[in-house]
Amino acid sequence: MTTTAPTPAPTDTDEWGVDALDLDAYLARTGHRHTPAAPSAEGLRALHEAHVRTIPFENLDVVLGRTPSLDLESITAKLVHRPRGGYCYEHGLLFAAVLQRLGYPVVRGVARVQPDHPGPKTHMILLTRVDDVDHLVDVGFGAGVLHPMPLRHGHVVDQAGWPHRLSHDGRSWRLEKHTDDGWTALHAFDTTPQRPVDYAVGNHYVATHPDSPFTGRPVVMRLDPGRCRRLVGTELHTTHPDGRPADQVPVPPERLDATLRGLDITLEPDDLSRLRDRHGG
Repeated sequence: MTTTAPTPAPTDTDEWGVDALDLDAYLARTGHRHTPAAPSAEGLRALHEAHVRTIPFENLDVVLGRTPSLDLESITAKLVHRPRGGYCYEHGLLFAAVLQRLGYPVVRGVARVQPDHPGPKTHMILLTRVDDVDHLVDVGFGAGVLHPMPLRHGHVVDQAGWPHRLSHDGRSWRLEKHTDDGWTALHAFDTTPQRPVDYAVGNHYVATHPDSPFTGRPVVMRLDPGRCRRLVGTELHTTHPDGRPADQVPVPPERLDATLRGLDITLEPDDLSRLRDRHGG
């Protein structure tokens, strides 16, 4: 079963600020060697993996009391020109601009995380069509999705060793991950395009609301084939898809800088000091 996503409108660089992207710097940052060619599924897969494996998922600005800026110039300065990462809006808006600049059509959408529990739709996703197949593009979903997911009901994609699939109920799609308990829903989405103001509202909630999972403690995630690393609060968790026990290592304040650098994040000295104070408390 395949359901067609909305055909993306012609690229509007004014609405999304796509021209602010430093594409050469982005490709250098991710180590992706782009060759001029028509968009392809193979090219999309390589771009997606290079992004996820290079740019961390992290909420450190939020923990430090800042609401991340969503203008593309600011996102590029942080995620491309600095050894930093961001959360879904920053990743999604950056990667959408990359895709558009490389000739891929893009629909910017939104998903509800943990759809079986009440909660707002606050996760940014992307949809694109390549080789006549629609794909979910999800570079900002923590450390979960390494490769694009074709919008085909029941189609399983290996994500760094963890099986994932999409299911469709006639109204929306559900991204699911196979665990010891069977298939578990991660998020649900439809194909309705969003506008910049929609993400501004979601960004304010995620960065400031006390019920947001990102306002109270550091969250940093990295995904590589066969390994997922998560700094959550004061513990570093490392899991593997082969079922071996997860490693859980305490991270005291004096180890925070080295731990972050090991996750490819380097903070400015003042930010590191403030985060250590929050981390220790």
